[in-house]
Amino acid sequence: MPHDIKSLEVGANELWDVFGRLADRERHAELIRQWRNPGYTTPAEFHLVKEMIQSLRSQAKQLEVLQQGLIEGNRLILEAGAKKAL
Repeated sequence: MPHDIKSLEVGANELWDVFGRLADRERHAELIRQWRNPGYTTPAEFHLVKEMIQSLRSQAKQLEVLQQGLIEGNRLILEAGAKKAL
């Protein structure tokens, strides 16, 4: 079964595009502008927004761990392949 390396590249490029959009400072600034409006929210709504931010932060940190695992795993695969080639 041949490996479809192009599909890996397409998937990785789409993933990094998403990361780029998530890191958009304009989106971040817009949220802060919205939050600073007088009477922004009720205590219950504030709690929901706060918890959503905490969840997104946790997921982002986990994505960072997964990304590092992917990079390290690929490095190990290349090392193993180089040893086989000898």
